[in-house]
Amino acid sequence: MFHRGELELSEADEMVIEIVGVVEEYQRKIHNLKIKRGMKRAVERGYQPELNLRQQDHAPGRERIEVPISEIVRLKKK
Repeated sequence: MFHRGELELSEADEMVIEIVGVVEEYQRKIHNLKIKRGMKRAVERGYQPELNLRQQDHAPGRERIEVPISEIVRLKKK
């Protein structure tokens, strides 16, 4: 099973992994389509996603830490 520390897969194992990858990709596409359809339907029924952006000044995210960039550059050059 192991060759130079690497796991060797049989042909059947490789096929199964490939099939699982294809199925996962298909499921991801279906999931994204459901979200897209749901958003379209919500907008048709009056949902206005742009209203979620109006109060961004009240919650801009976490506070930024002021760092001396010139000091970082100087230390990196050492």
